Amino acid sequence: MKLSFGLFLNEVRGRTIKFLLRANFLNSSPHHLLAIL
Repeated sequence: MKLSFGLFLNEVRGRTIKFLLRANFLNSSPHHLLAIL
């Protein structure tokens, strides 16, 4: 079963960006993070 490496990289990149955005919200204001969750 072959997996498209390009799609895999896009998925990882998307999750990394979401994680960094959530971390930034947590550092700036925990209430914003809770609002997203």
